[in-house]
Amino acid sequence: MPHLSFQERAVISHMRYHGETQKAIAEALGRSPSTISRELSRNRSPKHGYIPHQLAQRR
Repeated sequence: MPHLSFQERAVISHMRYHGETQKAIAEALGRSPSTISRELSRNRSPKHGYIPHQLAQRR
C-alpha cells in the first residue's frame, strides 16, 4: 500500500487521542500494526506526542 493519506493520519490522531491501541487503529484502517507503529514513532514530538499533519505531511 502507498503512504498513509492525510485522512488516515487524522484517523490515527483521533483514535490515539481517545486511547485506542495501535492494533485497533490498524484494523480500522486496514493497515498492518507495524505500519501504525512506524507512523507513530516517526511523527512524534517529545513535547506534544503524535503530530500527524505538521511532521508527516512535510515528509
